Amino acid sequence: MGIAAPPASGHFPGGQAIDRLGDGYRRLSATRGTIEAGRGTLGDEVFAIILFMALPIEMQVFADLRLPLLGLSFVGALIFRRNLVGLLSRGWIAFLVPAFCLLSVLWSSFPFETVRFSLYAGAALIVAALLAARLSHRQIVVAVLVSQLILAVASLAFPTHEFHYGPAGGWANVGVFAQKNNLGTHMVTMLVAALCILLDPRYRRLARLLALGAIAIGPFLILGALSATSIVLSLVGVALAAMIGAIWRPASAVRGLRLLIVSGGLVVLCGGLLT
Repeated sequence: MGIAAPPASGHFPGGQAIDRLGDGYRRLSATRGTIEAGRGTLGDEVFAIILFMALPIEMQVFADLRLPLLGLSFVGALIFRRNLVGLLSRGWIAFLVPAFCLLSVLWSSFPFETVRFSLYAGAALIVAALLAARLSHRQIVVAVLVSQLILAVASLAFPTHEFHYGPAGGWANVGVFAQKNNLGTHMVTMLVAALCILLDPRYRRLARLLALGAIAIGPFLILGALSATSIVLSLVGVALAAMIGAIWRPASAVRGLRLLIVSGGLVVLCGGLLT
């Protein structure tokens, strides 16, 4: 299964207008400065940061921005459609996920909600393909870090507390999020991105300084959220990131060592499950 190449702008409906809009964007964003080195422009990086902040469905505070941002993303997909063709032709299988979700409307108790979330999942995949086409992988990691760091600082500056019952209950800080688990999950994402930056010397100094700030405030917010799930995820995420940086990447220099590490991990995992 593949995706055909888009027609030339002269045969594409509104293609010339879209191409002129793309030329205007390129001139507007033609600046030498970027947050992180890569193929994307500063405008691409800023747009990615805004998307990572506003598009997650649990971020109700940005609900009014989602449709305009998705509209801008689809315009961007038309402008850079030639860059997206290769990505979409190779990654078409990912669109089976929203397709199967949409199929579940046949037995869903909430069919309209199922349709809405299925369409939103498909739109999110198009946005992901657009970001992958415009930005390098290090620019994407930095955009994730900056977006979550902004939310973390906002949660510190404007704390919101809710009481939770249970053995580990108490007043949990949910910050700018709807509930504590949302705050915890986003902070875990921030910590993993920060560790990836700190363990890779190719990132710029600015990104590494931001990562240090994220490492400093992330655990404080996770503990303040009283989210046991997020605490476990942060421990696992930090351990995996540290393992990749300290063991997995250097292991590529020794032939067969990565296979030996994976095999040993599977043996340990199976032994733990069988005992």
